[in-house]
Amino acid sequence: MKKTASMIALALAVGFGLFVATVYAGETMGKSEYQAYEANTMLGSVVRSPQGEYIGRISDFVFDSDGHVTFAILAHGGVWRFGGKQIAIPYKAFSYDSKDRYFVLDVTRERLEAAPSFDRKALGDRKWAEDVYRYFGQQPYWTEEWGTEY
Repeated sequence: MKKTASMIALALAVGFGLFVATVYAGETMGKSEYQAYEANTMLGSVVRSPQGEYIGRISDFVFDSDGHVTFAILAHGGVWRFGGKQIAIPYKAFSYDSKDRYFVLDVTRERLEAAPSFDRKALGDRKWAEDVYRYFGQQPYWTEEWGTEY
């Protein structure tokens, strides 16, 4: 009985996470017409440059305490998904091609290679998050400079 209750609790937690991702995914990515996506359909999605060059894959998403998607974690480099680098990139830096189902990231290969690796221990560090946003040319939405747009 305990095992069944644990499995139900896990299923509910995962379902809630997917619900949150569905609600906020369309809101935080670009300014086009609203479109929602489930996180489980976007995990593992290919990321390409605007010219169509393969950059990597989405390995995870990071949510803030209000449920907004703050970062997408990009698995970049390596061979057969091993030995690569994990990079936190502000979610708003991406656009999504819903027809062909891939993300587009407009960043030079040199800039991406020089980006700091993602460190889960830094997630609670607001300065780290602001630095990452600015590294990728984005204004952190929680700062005063963001204005009333968000």
